[in-house]
Amino acid sequence: MANRVDAQSVGRMVLITPSDTAQFEPTVGLSVNVDGNVNVQCVGMDSPVVRAVVAGVDYPWRVIAVYASGTSATGIVALYQE
Repeated sequence: MANRVDAQSVGRMVLITPSDTAQFEPTVGLSVNVDGNVNVQCVGMDSPVVRAVVAGVDYPWRVIAVYASGTSATGIVALYQE
């Protein structure tokens, strides 16, 4: 039987620098250290969307890009399972 905690846990965190051109491997979540907006593109989306985020909350979004334009939140952290 698989360990349910491991299957749902974050095993790696990477600080993200917003960029209007860069993409990265799909996350299992996103978090920020300072409240604001993030302009994100998720897996399967044709265009990005701006969302308001609160510091310290883990958002379960499969993000592939965080765009600089439209992003005011800082301390953006990509969450990965491994």
